[in-house]
Amino acid sequence: MKLANNRFVIVCVALLVLGFVFGRGCALEDVDESGTGSTASTKDVAEKKPDESVIWTCSMCPQFRLQEPGKCPGCSMDLIKAPSGGVDLGPNRLQMTEAAAALAEIETKPVQYRSVSRPVHMVGEVAVDET
Repeated sequence: MKLANNRFVIVCVALLVLGFVFGRGCALEDVDESGTGSTASTKDVAEKKPDESVIWTCSMCPQFRLQEPGKCPGCSMDLIKAPSGGVDLGPNRLQMTEAAAALAEIETKPVQYRSVSRPVHMVGEVAVDET
């Protein structure tokens, strides 16, 4: 009786493993933007190449802009697709939509050249950048 139970368990486990292996190897499912799955052969998947126009960046280190997905060289987080469109403004500039600026509570005022009306205690150097 005990031998029959052991044999039954071994056969069930073997069938589960074989089903999993053959089920995963028969077809790969590729999900497109519409959310529907389409089956593709392994040859089709191997021939797909990354889109050259897609730039990958890190949400914590936006200075890293790479051509391929992977890990951030600065913090090892997963890279995300950078928003398409727009112009690269360089490292010292930031462009936000009006909604993002309102959410961040950013207020701007025109630059004025005038004397400081109260004492300001600072550490460091102050230099004029007229670019």
